Amino acid sequence: LLRAITDFQFVPTGIGILMGATYAVFWLFMAYRKSAVEATRTTAAILGALSIVLIMPLLVEATQHFKLLTGPQSAVALAIYCALALGVAVKRNLRSLAWLTTAGGIVTGLAVMIVSHSAYVVATFLILLGLATLWIAYVKDWIGLQWLGAAGANGVVLGLVGLASTDQWPIQPETAAIFAMFLLLSYLVSFVYRSHVLGHSVALFEPLQALAASAIAFTATVIASQAGQF
Repeated sequence: LLRAITDFQFVPTGIGILMGATYAVFWLFMAYRKSAVEATRTTAAILGALSIVLIMPLLVEATQHFKLLTGPQSAVALAIYCALALGVAVKRNLRSLAWLTTAGGIVTGLAVMIVSHSAYVVATFLILLGLATLWIAYVKDWIGLQWLGAAGANGVVLGLVGLASTDQWPIQPETAAIFAMFLLLSYLVSFVYRSHVLGHSVALFEPLQALAASAIAFTATVIASQAGQF
């Protein structure tokens, strides 16, 4: 209904998008409320999923179809929503909401990047999302969530490296290499802090992600060197 009244200009586009976003956030709030009672936690998970299904396509359409948001603005809005949703998931112990938020954030972020070519902002968001899922998995012991977040972070940086070697996007090899190093160092710092400062043991994820991030950083550095930028 909101899409229809916006398309037919019964309300201005900006108002219609704002109404849709408010509607989605309302269901996230209801998920937070419902999850406080054990008997309605399943309902809370469903309401959280509904909120994600509403807001994330809306952000892509606000960028591509309605031209209301720029790519960076859409990425920032997505980051704010994901922070809220992950906060609800952690606070209320809703693992399914964390998984759906991470998966939806990755897919939506990549979609925004494709339609707007806002590669740098989206890459920053997905790296931070990957780090957030890492620490959520550490704190809540939700095994597997960090793998999904790392897949999104690794994938977008690898995409930057690949696009930097072509003329299709205005991405400099040097900048792609900087993002690759940021990916590697941010994960390494997290691993070192948890193992050496907090005293936790190293699991399978840490060496594999360190190896993957190192390979991406090495590849990005080689491409930048060949381009004469390093």
